[in-house]
Amino acid sequence: MAEEGAGGSGNGSSGETSRLQLLQEMRQQNFDTIRFASYRTACKLRFIQKKVHREYTHFSTAYI
Repeated sequence: MAEEGAGGSGNGSSGETSRLQLLQEMRQQNFDTIRFASYRTACKLRFIQKKVHREYTHFSTAYI
């Protein structure tokens, strides 16, 4: 269903398209080979942080 909205018909938003692109890049990283779930989750979160440049955002300005 998500692939239908992200097609070339113009119905998919750019946010959805970027989310699907992020998921595709995460699959390419092959995080599923990490044995322990906590390490696997931490690696996925760090990957997302790097992609959205979250490490450069201060928490005091992020919630304002």
